[in-house]
Amino acid sequence: PLELQPFIRYETLLFKDAIDHGKNIRRYMGGFNYYVAQQNMKITAAYERIVPASQPATARVKNTNHFVVQLQFYYF
Repeated sequence: PLELQPFIRYETLLFKDAIDHGKNIRRYMGGFNYYVAQQNMKITAAYERIVPASQPATARVKNTNHFVVQLQFYYF
């Protein structure tokens, strides 16, 4: 069988002090893990959307798209 695992992730970075509220960020990610050798080796492909709470007026792009391709393996 195909060892494919879908996943989604939501993160938020919230600052307590009012002066730092402009640095708040939300991140949304979804993708797949493909397990090549059980838990010893996997390949991950994902898409992430980064949404800052505010952006400087001079910024041309407010939101950011992020594509991830990762190879992870354990050797012991």
